[in-house]
Amino acid sequence: MAKKNKDKLLNYVSDRIKFYWESKRTFEATKRSFEEEKFDFTQQMNKYFDSVADDDNKFTVDLRTEIKGVKKVVCQRISQVEVKFDVNKLKDVLTKKQQRSVIRKHYQVNNWPGLLNLLKESGVEWKEFLKYVDISETVDEAALEKIVELGEVDADEIIDCSESRIKCQYYKLTEK
Repeated sequence: MAKKNKDKLLNYVSDRIKFYWESKRTFEATKRSFEEEKFDFTQQMNKYFDSVADDDNKFTVDLRTEIKGVKKVVCQRISQVEVKFDVNKLKDVLTKKQQRSVIRKHYQVNNWPGLLNLLKESGVEWKEFLKYVDISETVDEAALEKIVELGEVDADEIIDCSESRIKCQYYKLTEK
């Protein structure tokens, strides 16, 4: 009786492994096929989308009949934009107070033993101290946007201090 139960268990486990393996292969093949179709779709949309899209970068397709509760499909081009600021140019445009609220400085000590020795000595000069520290500056875009909205700085002057580029672009489908 124990051998019969073990054989049933072996058959069951074997069948489950085979089923899972087949499901995994089907999934991987479907995923590959989808990725190929997605690539082809993106290439074709990049070529033709501008000629049919509305001002909001959308194009609506009427399915004519309702399919599983869906009457329309909306295709929208999404463009993620990356903005890089020239911090030095921005400093020329902003007041000192605005600079403190907008520009974030990041200090990184690159030689701790040297810094500790320097600090042990008295009369440390700031320029001497900076030899041991790397400083990087970034722009707090929310703070910058706030002072532009308040009218403290002209938006055109800020645009002259920045460079924009499309980081990535993709198409989003929404069911209606």
